[in-house]
Amino acid sequence: MLKMRKILYVLLIALMQCLDASAQFAESITAFTDKDCYAAGERIQVSVAVQDAAGSMSDLSKVAYVELCDARSMVAHAMVQLSDGRGWASMTLPSTMHSGFYQLTAYTSNMRNIGTSVFHRSLVGVVNTFSLSSRDNVKFVAPKPKEMVIRQTYNAGQKVHVSLPKDSCLAIRTLSVVSHPLGITMYDAPEPDAASDVADSAASGMTADGGTVSVSHDEPFFMPELEGHIVRTMDASGSVVSTRLSGVGKGLYIFDGKPDGDGNWSYITHSLNGSLPIVLNGYDASGAPVRMQPLSPYAQVMPRALPLLEVGCTEAELKKRGACAQNEMALQLSVKADTLKHVETFLSRDPDYSYDVTEYTGFSTIREALLEYVKGVSRRKMEGRNCLFVSLTEEKGYSRFPALVLLDGMPVYDVEEVLAYDARYLNYIQVYGGSYTFGSTTCHGVISFITKKGLLSNYKLDAGTRLVRYDFPQNRPSLTLPQGKSVSTVYWNPLVDALSVDFPAPTQPGIYQVVLRGVDTRGNTFTTSSKLEVK
Repeated sequence: MLKMRKILYVLLIALMQCLDASAQFAESITAFTDKDCYAAGERIQVSVAVQDAAGSMSDLSKVAYVELCDARSMVAHAMVQLSDGRGWASMTLPSTMHSGFYQLTAYTSNMRNIGTSVFHRSLVGVVNTFSLSSRDNVKFVAPKPKEMVIRQTYNAGQKVHVSLPKDSCLAIRTLSVVSHPLGITMYDAPEPDAASDVADSAASGMTADGGTVSVSHDEPFFMPELEGHIVRTMDASGSVVSTRLSGVGKGLYIFDGKPDGDGNWSYITHSLNGSLPIVLNGYDASGAPVRMQPLSPYAQVMPRALPLLEVGCTEAELKKRGACAQNEMALQLSVKADTLKHVETFLSRDPDYSYDVTEYTGFSTIREALLEYVKGVSRRKMEGRNCLFVSLTEEKGYSRFPALVLLDGMPVYDVEEVLAYDARYLNYIQVYGGSYTFGSTTCHGVISFITKKGLLSNYKLDAGTRLVRYDFPQNRPSLTLPQGKSVSTVYWNPLVDALSVDFPAPTQPGIYQVVLRGVDTRGNTFTTSSKLEVK
């Protein structure tokens, strides 16, 4: 009897530990947008908050996913970098969208293991002011009579203070100031269809032409993203034994692939944000190159049906929002590509030798440049192939093992190709001693060649290397909104957590809508709005 009690006690302790572990991984999520209704071509500003089982901001997941879908497809999406459970992102709405309601969904990878029932869902209205579509699910009605609303008047740029009652159990999470708002009838998002639960669905992959390929999984497991976004790829041949993902540019970011056990590979990335070019390398057991297929990171949760969008506005108000959308599209086109920042530090180490090639006499090939003025690098054959080696101070000589050779951050395995590369494209040569580990691989020294543009200028990729542009999580993008242009959202604060908030009055005269969104102590969301006039 005593022995049985001990066994039951051990089982109870084990059960409590399991429950405690599962509680640590439990998360809930809320997402708030800057408006309820948008014109096609405008940008959606979205703020995300992730909480743990205790109701505190979660520090488990570092990435949240946001997608906008109708009943047929996903039309916009974004990844959000989380810091202490909070983050925000921006999504541009295609100008070809049909008018109607869309479902906004937010979740983390960790939440996908539970299913779609724990995802955040809300509805967002979109009106295409440029064209009509057979798929439009919108009805324009006469605007409601203007109520006599008490509104305060401010001078341009004057500080505005808004607050909730001090005894309120609410917390403001976001604030937006909107010009030319469209009045719509709002509904709760439809309940998820049990048959569409992510735990029983297929993962999707991106094809070269932008399409998707489905990969079946009986019980997919999505790892919590503790550092950064986990990129997943598919090995269509089933023969890959090693693969890497590298960020292309003037920084150095390399991640080894890890097999998922179902024919796919994962790369646990960190420090990569925004839209970036990357390369994927794949090789079989004989060293022959194999192309890797990127998989879509999104669950693509689509509602079965959406309610009719009823818009109450005048023709003049609709034209004003159409002008706002045109201005936002023009602003997007005028944004210049960011200049890639040059980073010398590699895994917290500065280079032993660093050369700005533009300060030296030009050479036609990298082979000539290495021979003439680069220290700490030697070239010799190993197993019949040319390899590069770096000098190691601790060994007082050159390493016995080949160095890792990089061109704009991309590993180059055929040294002859890089030696014959036109040195006139180069900007920097950086040489690092020491040993470095990438997953299960160790390299002895690194030689990094960086071009002036940082984009593999005029370099021919081998058959196993794929160059793609990938949208990594947005890391708290700038909140600066254009002044002097007619845009709909003139102010947006996605990081409020208080009963009150201050903001500057808009610079242009007019009447604006101030929208506060937040949660109560039980996690229920609320929205309240008011008017202000700027003279």
